[in-house]
Amino acid sequence: AVRYYAKTSRLLEHYRSLSVFSSIESECKEIIDKVSKKIRENMTDENATGSEITDCILLLITLKEPPQQLAKEYLDL
Repeated sequence: AVRYYAKTSRLLEHYRSLSVFSSIESECKEIIDKVSKKIRENMTDENATGSEITDCILLLITLKEPPQQLAKEYLDL
């Protein structure tokens, strides 16, 4: 979901003035918010391995989360 959203988000932003794209963009953002929360849950799971945490961080970077904040969270984990 993250990779598909990353590929299409610029296109959706470009055409957001068209009502059909605007509604699709809104729906996508809602879904990605839920996906992002799930990624964070997986990242902070006490049973998460270093590799799984790294994968979660990379997905969040793909979603344009601030890398400096993610680096801090990574070190805290």
